[in-house]
Amino acid sequence: MDPALSRDDIESKTKDAAAVQANLLSQMMELNGETEYLRRYGGRFDSLLIIEYHDVADDIQRIANGDTSPILTAEPVVRFFTRYAATTFL
Repeated sequence: MDPALSRDDIESKTKDAAAVQANLLSQMMELNGETEYLRRYGGRFDSLLIIEYHDVADDIQRIANGDTSPILTAEPVVRFFTRYAATTFL
């Protein structure tokens, strides 16, 4: 974030955050609607579930093994990063 942004700048850029997020999600769904992952759920974002790694591990392995079909994304996957992240809720 630009440290020179004023409070007014920040408020004007975030006042309609829900609409911005809905628009972005719509664009992402349109771009990726024909992926295997989204077709499993009828291509509708209102039917998607919160998932964990093991839910898509087989898909990730297929991509890592060189499968270039649109499995998780319409765009080709060019790199994987491995990282373990944990969140603690108090």
